[in-house]
Amino acid sequence: MPAAASDARPEILALESQAAANSLVEACLGRASRLQVIDTFPLLLAAGARSTRFVIRHDEAIVAHAASRDLTIATVGSGALRLANIGGVCTLPQVRGRGLASELVSALVDDARRRGLDGAILWSDRPSFYARMGFVDA
Repeated sequence: MPAAASDARPEILALESQAAANSLVEACLGRASRLQVIDTFPLLLAAGARSTRFVIRHDEAIVAHAASRDLTIATVGSGALRLANIGGVCTLPQVRGRGLASELVSALVDDARRRGLDGAILWSDRPSFYARMGFVDA
């Protein structure tokens, strides 16, 4: 398994690997079926979803995953914000604690910046994890 985050190389998920990535998300989230995972994250994980998905592999197996989808939020007085909505962040239990999820979230934030988006948002039950990357409660 990768020794450290510096060994990790996020890559854009190839279409033919989507089922494997969804299986990883199922395993990480403890969902009973693929349908539940897709129902939970349809805009990120369903077939044909317009999302950007990054993965980290080890020995050809996907061991970490994160996704984002662009959205526009109307704001009072200042028009609209174009944001990357990040979700589906997960790492196999046996490789947690090595910075892989952080590496993937950083790759998604960098991708959003390169494409001129105004920022990134996410919802999480682990705010302290994302606070280390600069996310704040809203």
